[in-house]
Amino acid sequence: ASKVTLNGEEIGLYLAVEGVEDSFISRNYGGGRTVLYKPESTEGSEDARVIEAVKLKYTDDDPQSYAALLENAGTELEPGDSDRLIGLLKKLNGYEDLDWILDTEEILRYFAVHTFTVSDDSYTGSTVGNYVLAVRDGTLSMLPWDYNTAYGSASGMEERAAVNAPIDA
Repeated sequence: ASKVTLNGEEIGLYLAVEGVEDSFISRNYGGGRTVLYKPESTEGSEDARVIEAVKLKYTDDDPQSYAALLENAGTELEPGDSDRLIGLLKKLNGYEDLDWILDTEEILRYFAVHTFTVSDDSYTGSTVGNYVLAVRDGTLSMLPWDYNTAYGSASGMEERAAVNAPIDA
């Protein structure tokens, strides 16, 4: 986020968002295989499997239970990618090897930005989706995505309410 001025006059606060695609992966992750999943919003869905998958809940070993993630991959899936993702979700939900399967620094950075920008149309918002899940070398991380409704605008917050939004809600 940046405060922009023109000839000394403030014209607003802007958020620049970069597409999370091959060039982003190459520049930020270098070599090796990185798989990106871009789960869509759960808004309007009554399918428990969609909602649970987007919330990163492990339910079973059936790839169809994770279609909301697998069908929205931001990179081309290769054989074994779905099994690796399901295995990581199983460990995550079982609290196993968390220091190995989570890129804690990246996830904390995600939630700091997410909280600061009052992005209520993302992982902790009412619609849950609109984040990027990155899997690299058996490690999960989260990246911001689709912040066009940041600063409380997804829920119609007034400016004062967005600025004073509680960080522990």
